[in-house]
Amino acid sequence: MIEAMKLELEDLLLVVNATENLQDIHQHLPEGVRLRAAKVNLTLGECLARGGFGELNANPFRHEVLGLTYLSEVGAVETGGIVVKNVSGYDLTRLVIGSGKQAFQSANLRLRPEPTSKLYRTTAQVSFAELKQQGWAYAWKTMQHTYVEGDQVEGDQDVPAGFEQVVYCTDVPTEDVRGPLGLQPVQNDLTLRVLDALKLKSQA
Repeated sequence: MIEAMKLELEDLLLVVNATENLQDIHQHLPEGVRLRAAKVNLTLGECLARGGFGELNANPFRHEVLGLTYLSEVGAVETGGIVVKNVSGYDLTRLVIGSGKQAFQSANLRLRPEPTSKLYRTTAQVSFAELKQQGWAYAWKTMQHTYVEGDQVEGDQDVPAGFEQVVYCTDVPTEDVRGPLGLQPVQNDLTLRVLDALKLKSQA
């Protein structure tokens, strides 16, 4: 059982420690709600540091984070809130996500009243461009498999040809996630200066 700090089904809110594994979070969510995040063998903090998975126009993980607590050189800093329409002040929440720093302590996650999307894997050598054309919203690669998840593919088929349906990705994703389905935010000079000013402190 995950150590949920706060779970409010009426508000579709989950506040959870960043050390929790994404697979555990998915497995222990109540029936009828889901979290739009890849079902991978990473902690929530690792996913926040990477920037999640998914292309920019396909509900990236950073849009599912309403607020978070991260460590800086001056101590713990809270950003964002617990509601979707939180427009007060600078949006530091989405800025620090994808910073590459293991500085996160907890996150306020947005739940959605939707059925869980199906997850498939294949050993075939398939490009991200091909997967995008087939209608997938999320895709990532490991040393052994390519995983795809998200919206229904064309033809509404149960198991696409060449793929095997699985529950969770047990392989650790490679650090090199590329292609149009691999969310790796481009950090321009201004973003880098702001991140430096925030003085994120990596956890040991």
